[in-house]
Amino acid sequence: MWKKLLKYKGVAKQFCKVEVNNWKKVSFWYDNWFTMGCLMDIIGERGRIEFDILKQMSMAEAWT
Repeated sequence: MWKKLLKYKGVAKQFCKVEVNNWKKVSFWYDNWFTMGCLMDIIGERGRIEFDILKQMSMAEAWT
């Protein structure tokens, strides 16, 4: 079952969203809070470096 789930993780990912109630617990880069999807998937590592926002930052840390 897990192999089948992993096979379709790309499809399933688009249906998983994070509702931002606590900005300290949501990852700026890796959680799917943005309407277009996970920012790391959209912008990539190079974009993260250019924005100068560390990988481990929460939404609260990134926005301050």
